[in-house]
Amino acid sequence: MKNKKRTEVIIVGSGAGGATLAKELTKQGRKVIVIEKGRRIENLGTIRAGLKFYDRFSLLKSKEGTILYRTIMVGGTTVVSCGNAVRTLQKEFSDLGINLEEEFIETERELNVGLLPEKRIIGGSRKILEAAQELGYKMEPMPKFVKAIECKSCGNCVLGCQFNAKWTAVDYLEQALENNASKISLITQTEVTGVLISNGKP
Repeated sequence: MKNKKRTEVIIVGSGAGGATLAKELTKQGRKVIVIEKGRRIENLGTIRAGLKFYDRFSLLKSKEGTILYRTIMVGGTTVVSCGNAVRTLQKEFSDLGINLEEEFIETERELNVGLLPEKRIIGGSRKILEAAQELGYKMEPMPKFVKAIECKSCGNCVLGCQFNAKWTAVDYLEQALENNASKISLITQTEVTGVLISNGKP
């Protein structure tokens, strides 16, 4: 970058972590710059769009061979999530003396987590539900941060929602702008390769 900017906080990445920090810090009146390697993609929901933001065209794998669905874009991988909002590791944390109940409740309230109407269960999911019921198993709907009224059940969540039906980290970035547009800058298509330290300070 040739242009110099002064700020209080630099956040690298605009996904779930970065966008949350930006929202909370701007709420406190802090000056923030968010640096994002990717760009903002407007036309979501198609394979062609997916080719623009999936890291290595979704062929990225761990050393064990697990496919890693990672996106390089404003909002990060939250943009291609399926909107599932299941609490995880709550018991394990509790066993360690860490009670996250209030944080779970706050997050679920903030993201409007709820159950989609049964009519939204279609296609393969419907067949699995019917098969489970025939076998005597009880299947429960997955809690989601998806607006039922906007969702079209198209099944293209992993390509980004063209109907803006689910929460993504982009929502938090927009809230950060609403908190104080003069306190936040979003720099896209810029990769951070290192941090210079001078006198113990970055």
